[in-house]
Amino acid sequence: MTKDDKTYELYILKKAINTYLDKTFSVTEEALNSLVSKHDEIVWKIATEIYSQSGHKVELSVVRDVVNSRIGVLKMHIATEKSIVHNRLQSQKVDEARQASKAKNRLTELARKLDESGRDKSMSDLFLKVLNIVTEKLSVELDAVT
Repeated sequence: MTKDDKTYELYILKKAINTYLDKTFSVTEEALNSLVSKHDEIVWKIATEIYSQSGHKVELSVVRDVVNSRIGVLKMHIATEKSIVHNRLQSQKVDEARQASKAKNRLTELARKLDESGRDKSMSDLFLKVLNIVTEKLSVELDAVT
C-alpha cells in the first residue's frame, strides 16, 4: 500500500467516524459528558462497527484520536456558547439599569415640575407613587403614562 493509499484510507476512516459521531452526539453539554464518560466504550463500538460493515480492521488509536478531537471541538463550542449567553445577559442587565435610571430621572423631573407648579407636596408624592404603580403593573414605559 502506497503512502497516498494510506492517507486516503485514513481520510475515509476519519470521515466515517465523524459521520457516526455527528449522528450520535449533538452539540450539547449532555452529549459532551456522555462522550467523555463512555469514551472507551464508544471507541470500541465504532471500531467494531467499521469492521462488521466493511471487514476493515481499524486501529483503535485512530478512532480514539478522532473521538478526542471531537471532544475538544465540543468543549470549545460549548464554552463559546456559554460566553455568548453570558455576554447577552450582561448586556440586558446594563440596558435594564439604563432604563431604570431613565425612569428614576423622569420621576425626579416630574416631581420637580410638580413642586415648582405650586401644588401641594403630598399631591406630587401621591402622583409619583401612582405613576410608579401604573408603570410596574401594566408594564408600560413611563413616558406613556400621563
